[in-house]
Amino acid sequence: MYELDYSYDNVLRWFNLVESDLPDEVKATRTFLMFVGPVDATDEDIVKTLKTVSEDVSKHPYGNTVESDPVGKWDRAFDFDLDSGAIYASFMQTYHIDLLEEKGKMSWFKFKALLDGLDSESIFERIILIRKADLSDYKGKQLNEMVDCKEYYSLAQTPEDQKAKNDYEMQKQFEQMGLT
Repeated sequence: MYELDYSYDNVLRWFNLVESDLPDEVKATRTFLMFVGPVDATDEDIVKTLKTVSEDVSKHPYGNTVESDPVGKWDRAFDFDLDSGAIYASFMQTYHIDLLEEKGKMSWFKFKALLDGLDSESIFERIILIRKADLSDYKGKQLNEMVDCKEYYSLAQTPEDQKAKNDYEMQKQFEQMGLT
């Protein structure tokens, strides 16, 4: 087996690769190059490396993983690309760690443990709380403010997600007006 480069920034680049529209064979080869480097390898080595990387980075200390989704899109509370600034600021605020200085050094596993342990007052954790907030817990001006915050910090959504959100918002408005 090869020594794999699990630096956090390499894993984040890999997430982008996995989500890309490239053919699976290209993704597998690029995964091998990203984590091992340019060495002679068989197709079997490349496939094993892809499987190992996928399994290793999708492990969570709490709850279950979704086997078919190594990137973790099933957990839509955050997006590494969209939230990169908030993550960076939160690491500085909570741990005094400059993630730019840690590129190529900090392992994915350490990064993920620190991310999971961020202070609840960090900007990243506050954004997640806003995204997960149940609008039925708010009324009047607070509801309007929370809707604005949720829209501002929302993740990119599929048309189906947007329709479900719009339906939910409409239903809540009807309930507030006593029409349901």
